[in-house]
Formats: sequence, structure tokens, C-alpha cells
Amino acid sequence: MMDTDLLIRRDPRSCRIRIGGFIDSSIATAFGQAVERDVRVMAAGSNPIELDFDELELQDGSAVEEAINAIRQLLRQGPVVVRSAPQMLVQELSQTGLLQGGRLRLEAPREQASFSG
Repeated sequence: MMDTDLLIRRDPRSCRIRIGGFIDSSIATAFGQAVERDVRVMAAGSNPIELDFDELELQDGSAVEEAINAIRQLLRQGPVVVRSAPQMLVQELSQTGLLQGGRLRLEAPREQASFSG
């Protein structure tokens, strides 16, 4: 189970930047600012910037909005690849048009959770 601690670290083997945590409206703004600031520094010189969201849980619309804003800012630096994006983020990225033009690419987006009862 994830807690609210935000983890941003660079994988030395792949140069991918792993972002994890349980993000909701209470920390969404701080999350967005930290991702933009820390990834910008860690990704200096990387082309494309590779983000791994496998350990990231976006709990509400505020968290998704801040993730989109951070990605939008990183796109100003160069192309971005997002791996294991949560389904809610994938849907919003599609609606914003950020996936058009080829600068943002999604790899292995997560499937929508299905519950059987």
C-alpha cells in the first residue's frame, strides 16, 4: 500500500525517472511542482525525458490535473515518454490534445481496474 510520500528517483540502469506515491488533492500542487522541478534537474540532457509512473497512484482530479501540468512543462524541455500511466491520466492526456504531435508518447499504460463481485 502506498502512502502520501512522493518518491522521485532516477534509475541508474535505464536513466528512466521513477515517480511514485499516493497523490490526492491535499498534496496535488506540491506534487506537480516537485515533479516539474526535480525531473527537470534529473533529466538534464536526456532526450527524450523518460518517466515511469508504475508506482504512482493519482486519487482524484486535482492530482491528475497537476500531473498534466507538470508533463506540459516538461514538454517545453523536450520530448517525453510516460510509462505505466494510470488510466485516468491517459484519458485526460487524450482529451487535452497533448498526445498529438508526437512529443509525448505513452508506453504500456495501465489497464482500467476491473472488479468482480
